[in-house]
Amino acid sequence: MKKVFVLVLLLLMVLSSGVLAGSEASGAKRVDGQIGIELKVLPYVEVIVPIQELEFEVAGNGQNLKKTVQVGVKSNCSLKVTIVSKGFHLGDDPYDLLNKFVLYKMDGKELTPGTDMEWSVVRDKEGINVSYPVEFWLNYQPGQEWYEVFADTYTDTIAWTVEALD
Repeated sequence: MKKVFVLVLLLLMVLSSGVLAGSEASGAKRVDGQIGIELKVLPYVEVIVPIQELEFEVAGNGQNLKKTVQVGVKSNCSLKVTIVSKGFHLGDDPYDLLNKFVLYKMDGKELTPGTDMEWSVVRDKEGINVSYPVEFWLNYQPGQEWYEVFADTYTDTIAWTVEALD
């Protein structure tokens, strides 16, 4: 096997030296060329939220509360941000009555539980590296119907998606 490999290698060397000799004999002493290189940097987004849960405790007849979370965003592209609230639940069961009495305010935008919203952050050839406080305002205003919301612990989940804009 080694002998066959060595013979093939010697044959290639003999043939290539003939090509080199032929090109020198025809006057070609230099050959130039070029190749284009394309580098495509893909979009990348990083969102840093230091907590997993916010807890609010409100008076049975209504109350406004605010909690602040420091959120970091880094990106090398323009972004589309989508926020979705699943709506309040008591255990596994939806509790839609509470949704109409609560309003979230985040970064100057308002969201009712059980709804969603989106907005864009557009940059022109400039990355994003920000850290800013996001205020979660919980505005619980049952009004005269306060007795309809039974005293218990209700849960909602707010999910966000941050994606690159094309």
